[in-house]
This record gives sequence, structure tokens and C-alpha cells, in this order.
Amino acid sequence: FDITLEKIIELLIHSYIYTYPHIFNYSSLKGTSSLLSIYKYINNAPISIVHMSNINTNTGYIEDIRLNKTDINIANTYYNSSTISNMNYSSGSDITLRIDNLTIIYTNSQITLISGNIKIINVGKGYKNNDKIKISIATNVNLILTLSTIDISTTTNLYNIYNAHSELSGKKLNTYDINELINGVSDDINITVNGAITNDNTNTLHETSMYVDDLLYNKTLTTNVDINKYVSKLLLSLLGYYKKRNVINEFMTKIDFNIITPTLVKKLNPMFVAVYFTTSLHNINNLSNIHSYNLDNINYIKSMDTELSDLQLSISNINKITDYNSLITTYPLVDTYTFNNKLEFTLTPNNQYSTFNAIASSIKDTIITNVPVINSNTSKPIVDISSVKSEDYFDTKVKVDLNVISESGIVKNYIINL
Repeated sequence: FDITLEKIIELLIHSYIYTYPHIFNYSSLKGTSSLLSIYKYINNAPISIVHMSNINTNTGYIEDIRLNKTDINIANTYYNSSTISNMNYSSGSDITLRIDNLTIIYTNSQITLISGNIKIINVGKGYKNNDKIKISIATNVNLILTLSTIDISTTTNLYNIYNAHSELSGKKLNTYDINELINGVSDDINITVNGAITNDNTNTLHETSMYVDDLLYNKTLTTNVDINKYVSKLLLSLLGYYKKRNVINEFMTKIDFNIITPTLVKKLNPMFVAVYFTTSLHNINNLSNIHSYNLDNINYIKSMDTELSDLQLSISNINKITDYNSLITTYPLVDTYTFNNKLEFTLTPNNQYSTFNAIASSIKDTIITNVPVINSNTSKPIVDISSVKSEDYFDTKVKVDLNVISESGIVKNYIINL
């Protein structure tokens, strides 16, 4: 597996550790937290509702303008900003949540029971304590939910890496359903659809080399390196990068932790999800263009190495260049090669990111004619010289230009004369 993306993420997280040490730290916050009101984000702990009446002082109450009021049962449903609006002058945005279950029972058109469990996924931006949001749960029916902020007097409530890792430490895999679908779409931390949450029965625990009761993450948090590894791995899991890892009977897919999908991170490490949404980590929000990143944006220094560590020319399956020297760029020094219908080259660069371009020509009576090259932009170009007839052998020369291009764009030319 190409680990370029992981290394880029680790490089970014390295900067977070030194820029935000109060969040990206391997120890608990020291001193008083009473002055940290800026970090009073919405609490993402599960909200349990049990009300025997419907009054607006409840944590959750119902707006129902239906003429015929029937009982409502909702299970495993996801809501985002298209179905959530603000009340009481709230200026918050981007909150998302799931209703695991919600039961509303009517007696003589009056609500006699509201019970349910709700989990906030994205704590959003700009929400304050006691802000109210309106969730459209059915036609002409809304759930009004009162939000609360975290209690910052206890440092264990703060959204930081130490607390997120502590939440995950020692936890074991407890489900076969490691991937979910939302309205038929694969679960993603930044998913844009609403609707029913169902299990992805195609990608379950049975397709992996993981087992129920396996530790999710067994690494300690004692150094900045540990922080980098934890954040990088959980971030990539949250973005779905590791969904196809730890595949059963495929050793090359093995990685050394088991919390590998967005669904698992959201369910089993919600504190990390809160860290993600309350820091600029959330700007790393998809991997749809991971093969077109621009390393210049992070001042990546590209290699200038154009050297070949080896150059081989096979004619009739025999290597003719037995005296290769990286300081010499023209072969042979004396024209001694004989040839048949094709020349097969093998180019071995010093740097794996070097690219190639091979061109060839025949020269007779100062007339230069292009000669076909197969796989001209690979490390194994093949020159087709079948156009050079036997009667032209003594008065026709063949020249092959092998251009090696470094990652930074520098070109070095190797010439083969026959």
C-alpha cells in the first residue's frame, strides 16, 4: 500500500501538536479550566428523554399540528441542517444528529409519553447553552430539543486528544455491524443526506480479520509521536480511508488497530468526533481527490536526482551494456553493438519518482528518420528497428535518446548509438 497520504496527514498533525498544545497533548489539562468559556461547545453525550407530558420546559417537546394525532415511533434516523432549524434567536449552524429511538404516545389527542435516545454527531458552530433546535420528524410534526454545553469545570469533559484517547482506551469491538448506510448511502462523517440508518450487510465484520472483543486501539499516549499516530489513524478512519483494510485472508491489508470505519469511530469514540468538528481538523473533510494533491502547497522539496543506478540494453535476451557507470551518458564509446529487430531497455532510477521519455531515430546519409518506441514513457522502453534492413546495416546508424526526468523537472539525457 502507498502510504504517501498517511505521511502527509502525519506532517499536518505534527504542526497541530505545536500550534494547539492545549488540545493536542498526551496529558490532562493542568490548572483551572474555569476561564475556558471559549471551549463550552455543545455536549455530544447521548440525550435520554422520558417525559410524561408535553411542556416547553422539557428537554424535548413536540409541535404537532396534525388534525388526527396518532402515535409516532422513530428508530435509527439521521438528520442534518436540511431538517433542523433554529429557535429562540439561536445563531448556530451545521448541527447533525441521529435518533436511535423516539416514541410519542397520545391519549385523547394529548401526549402522555415522550421517550427516546438522541446522539449529536456534529456539535455545530455558534450554539449556546439552552439553545433550542427544531427537528422535522414527520409531516407537521417537530421535535423541539434543548441543547446544553459541556461542563468545563471538569477537565475530563473538554474536547481534546487526551480525553478522546482515554475514552477509547481499553474499549473492545462489540458489534458485527461496522458499516452503516444513511438513506442507502455509505456512512461518512460529512454525509449530506438524511434518512433511515441501516446496516451495510455487504461490508460487515465477517468480511474482516477482526473479531468481536478485539481491542479497538491498543497504543498508549505518552509522547507527541503517540499523539500523531492516534490522531492520524482516527482521522483517516473517520474519513473512510481504512474501510478496505483488515480484510480476511488478505495479509497485505492488515493494520494494527480495529476502529477502521466512520461508523465505528462515531459510535465508539464520539469524543474524537467532537475534537474533529471543534478544531480545524474538520477542514480535512474528504479523500475524493487524494491522487491529485499538490505537494507544492506545503513547500515539499522535490528530488533533483536524475541518475540511473543501472541501465541495461537487451538484444536477443543478452545485456549489451556491461560497463554501466553513472558518470557516463553515452554508450558505447566505440560503436560495437550489433542489433536485430528490437532493442529492449531496462532503466533503474535512483529516485522512485523519476519519469522517462525515450525517442529513437535512424540516420542514413545525414537523413534522420524517427523510429517507433513502445512504452516510451516507462522504465522499460522497446525500440522497434525492424525498418532498418540488412542491406542498410553498414551505412545506417541508430540513435536512442533516453531522457530521465527528476521529480523537480530536471532532465538528464542518456544516448545509445548503434
